[in-house]
Amino acid sequence: MDLEVYLPNGMRLEQPVMLGAGPCKLFEGPEGVRAVSRSMASAITIGSITYEPREGNSGNVFWDSDLYSLNSMGLPNRGAAFYRNNLSEMVKIIHETGKKCIVSVAGFSAEQYGELSNIAVNSGADMVEINMSCPNIRDGGRIGCFNPNYVSEVLQVVLLYVGGKRVSLKISPFSDDYARRELLEVIKESGIKTVVASNTFPDAVAYFGGKNAITANKNGFAGLSGPAVKPIALGQIIHIRAILTKADGFMIPAEAG
Repeated sequence: MDLEVYLPNGMRLEQPVMLGAGPCKLFEGPEGVRAVSRSMASAITIGSITYEPREGNSGNVFWDSDLYSLNSMGLPNRGAAFYRNNLSEMVKIIHETGKKCIVSVAGFSAEQYGELSNIAVNSGADMVEINMSCPNIRDGGRIGCFNPNYVSEVLQVVLLYVGGKRVSLKISPFSDDYARRELLEVIKESGIKTVVASNTFPDAVAYFGGKNAITANKNGFAGLSGPAVKPIALGQIIHIRAILTKADGFMIPAEAG
């Protein structure tokens, strides 16, 4: 069975299953990347990388059930200096297995996003993922993707740094269609072709045994993921694709393979 797919930015994948940045958090560094590269995924995502090293949140940062998962990892990573010295080798290891390498970057300013993206492309990454959906990085209290002006500024700076290299934008799930359309207009104007449609749903809380399942922060807030998020993510994909391809008045597909 031929499962080959092409992303809107032209990147070819042998099949549509990729390994996101979250699982790779446990395997930072060249040897860790070698371990996850043994998976059947067609692409490996490294990151998200921040400019300064981050230890991440302490306490219980992950909780899982059959219906959903929660995580509040806090973007642990070794920072820009480490990746300047090691990312090229990590990308090479991934490419030796025939997989694509995506590097996710998370800046605290437009300039940081640009510099981190530059590190990624200079290290040979096949695509840079601009993560503006992380609850741990908020511009004036807002997750970045909910501020279209800031997204526009970030994308302009990133594209200056990386030129014609492949770029994707990772966003949070939107429940306000007007706000989603505002953001997608910015994306269309920027010229980037690929959107990662949904990060975790922010500020979720669960109790287990009468206590917060997540203890990484005082309120027990975490990102909701797992099976519960699939219907949300699919809805995001349908809306985003319809708007970016100008298919207003679109119909929800009756069947899915």
